[in-house]
Amino acid sequence: MAAPTEDDKEELLLSCRYGDLEDVQHFVDTFGAQHLVDTSDDNGNTILHMTCANGHSGKKFTWFYSPDTRLKLLLFFLPFLTLYSAAM
Repeated sequence: MAAPTEDDKEELLLSCRYGDLEDVQHFVDTFGAQHLVDTSDDNGNTILHMTCANGHSGKKFTWFYSPDTRLKLLLFFLPFLTLYSAAM
């Protein structure tokens, strides 16, 4: 599989922002799920940030991915969630 370009990653972030699951699925089909985890904008916002901050159901998006991808996402975001919980 080819690696996504910066434009592809930007499109993925916009798809998550606007809740467009078909475009997210197209990204996964084209580039593979591994690139979901390492996609972020210039401010460090990830697909999870875009999904949650814009009022889309995280459950709708996370269960959309395979169990292996959900595990990768969880392992990636776990340190951030721990830091957030400790700060509260």
